[in-house]
Amino acid sequence: MTYQALNLGSSPGDGTGDTIRGGGDKVNDNFVEIYTALGTGTALSSGISADSSVITLASPVISGALTIADGSASAPSLTNNGDLDTGIYFSAANTVAVATGGTGRVQIDSTGISPISSDGSALGGTTLEWSDLYLADAGIIYFGDDQDVTLTHVHNAGILLNSTMKIQFNDASQFIHGSSATVLSIGATDEIDLTATAVDLNGTLNVSGTLTQTGVATFAARDIHSSGITIANAGQIGSVGDADSIAIASNGVVTFSQIPVIPANSIDSAHYVDGSIDTAHYAAGSVDATALGADCVTAAKIGDNVLNSEHYAAGSIDEEHMAANSIDSDSYVDGSIDTAHLSADCVTAAKIGDNVINSEHYAADSIDQEHMANDSVGSAELKTLSTLLIKNSAGVTQATFHTAGA
Repeated sequence: MTYQALNLGSSPGDGTGDTIRGGGDKVNDNFVEIYTALGTGTALSSGISADSSVITLASPVISGALTIADGSASAPSLTNNGDLDTGIYFSAANTVAVATGGTGRVQIDSTGISPISSDGSALGGTTLEWSDLYLADAGIIYFGDDQDVTLTHVHNAGILLNSTMKIQFNDASQFIHGSSATVLSIGATDEIDLTATAVDLNGTLNVSGTLTQTGVATFAARDIHSSGITIANAGQIGSVGDADSIAIASNGVVTFSQIPVIPANSIDSAHYVDGSIDTAHYAAGSVDATALGADCVTAAKIGDNVLNSEHYAAGSIDEEHMAANSIDSDSYVDGSIDTAHLSADCVTAAKIGDNVINSEHYAADSIDQEHMANDSVGSAELKTLSTLLIKNSAGVTQATFHTAGA
């Protein structure tokens, strides 16, 4: 039913308006429609009430769209009685905004939820914190007006800080960041303190500053020092079994607690101080021909009566090594002088003792006329001979004597 208005006529009492009965019927019809729409037909049940400026609906049920004005941050279109500058308004097409105290705070549009202006609202507060934040796989958190820093979720792996950006601690001088695609850098103003039972470093360790170590360093492989090693004054170098094997004094003097073992052929004449080798430095039998340079041992280097036959190599003593008149009768082994050792005509009558030459000392046919003195052969020498031939040095017979023998 459409609204029915009372016809009041053109002027009072002109008889042109609705009769009292007819006007009352229209009034009844209008109220029946209202009570039917907002209640049971006889009573209102929608909770509607009104005053001079506000219509109040208690638990209304509205079918269809509720169309209201756009409103503004200072006068939201949906607001609270008594707090008219706080509520919901429509700041632009496809945008719903929320204002508090006459200021727009948050809006929802086709891109998501955002503050009304950049850096305009906080998410949570110092006393009202959100409990949890859930992001989907590969979700990204953007930082900065130009979103220059991002944190990206990497599925089943972790989070990724973009590019060469840094995670800073305390101030800008302390940080961790990927300084390149292959290098992770850790920076600090003073020091980086790693506290753990064990720190495992896999890879090449490059220390450009001073390395100070208070504990024991154990190297599984041989370490290489390209610029040398310096230890403290009176410091020691040793093994696990003998920690002070080598001690170095402040003046550089090195002291060995054990006798060092030097590889063969490692010390030559250039390493010896002149006159530094004496009998205390030789082990028994340690000097052989390979250890002596040519002509290095002179008479001044040999002690009296220290050389015997064991010290000479076979054939090592020749005429060049013997001084004049150095060999006398005591130097010969009995029976050691034979024809090979005698030079021609070296044995004279002065060298032969009386009655020392008998028939064993003459070679066959060696006694000829030249070697026999006058009257040297008597009857005693002939008693066992049947024939005596006298020959010269050329072996030619000079005379023949025949005897009957004894």
